[in-house]
Amino acid sequence: DSGPADPSDFVTVVCYDWDNTLLGSVTVPKGAEASIVEGYMNDFVRTLQSPESKDMDASKGSYFVDDAKFPMTYKRGYSFNCWLPYDSTLPTHCGRFINGDNRPSPIDDPLETGAAQNFGDLKNNITVKACYKDNDELYYNPSDLVGMQYAVEQAYSRVGATQTYVITVTVKREHVIDGEVRGVPRLAEPRLRAQLTTNVGVYNFFAIDTSDLAVFSIYPTASVSKVSCATVDFFGAAVQTAAADKSNSVLVNYTDASNPQAGFSVLGNVGLINEQLAAGDTTYLTPPIILGARLTMSSSGFMVDRVSLRTAWEKKNSIDGNGEILKDKSEWQGLTSEEMQIAINTGGNWTE
Repeated sequence: DSGPADPSDFVTVVCYDWDNTLLGSVTVPKGAEASIVEGYMNDFVRTLQSPESKDMDASKGSYFVDDAKFPMTYKRGYSFNCWLPYDSTLPTHCGRFINGDNRPSPIDDPLETGAAQNFGDLKNNITVKACYKDNDELYYNPSDLVGMQYAVEQAYSRVGATQTYVITVTVKREHVIDGEVRGVPRLAEPRLRAQLTTNVGVYNFFAIDTSDLAVFSIYPTASVSKVSCATVDFFGAAVQTAAADKSNSVLVNYTDASNPQAGFSVLGNVGLINEQLAAGDTTYLTPPIILGARLTMSSSGFMVDRVSLRTAWEKKNSIDGNGEILKDKSEWQGLTSEEMQIAINTGGNWTE
């Protein structure tokens, strides 16, 4: 029969990656044997694997290929294994694993336990998700727990010209071992644990998607002076709040000798004032109302003191300390809030 195909003779398999990223869909014959549908699914997988990967060509040098266009060979230490039903509660990876309490706890292969998606005799559209299994490129060494940790980086910056600060946290499933970037065991229920010093002993947990790269933005409140972050895994942890660190711990810390209680709102004011001082025009220098309240500066008299602040800034950033010849711009340093107070009290000095 050479007539047009009847859509009712087919079903669609919608495919997601291990981090819930949509990979695409596959149209397969309705009611076909599992082996026939699996052939369609294998063809689909191959379109998502780099020809430069050992998964496609055993003569190649690496399973991992640094090419995001081929997501199924873009996961350090893991190779595609099977498809799981989308509503399965199993982790989307299997093999060697270190649980939330830092104990070796292998995850069973769904192909061996019968938990993988059965593609036989499909009558309706289904949705599946990819499950990967560790390969010999995974850095797995239970005696080196630190080496198997994720890499976390943290930075902070002021939001535009405001007094608000944002802390950016980047989480990567990798670790540099002997100068080489290696994939480390994937977390099953990853969380970013953040501790803010205004609540000593109280932690905030943020869910991390299970991709190999996640970026968070944390906006500290006015009274926060320190934010410490690390990743943990709730999977297999006896007590979630005591789950072991699964990454390095990074810290953004703002301290002020003149006011130990000062937080990021003060830092925002100080940064804003220093930008204006560095610009050299004190005419429109922002009166630090919040800063004044916290550091006992007189906001009403601040506009008179702006010249003293500029003088102190020039002295701090001059070659001779007299404010006459400025250093190269790359060497400029802002005044701390304590130095600002000294400048106001002394008429232009930045150090006692």
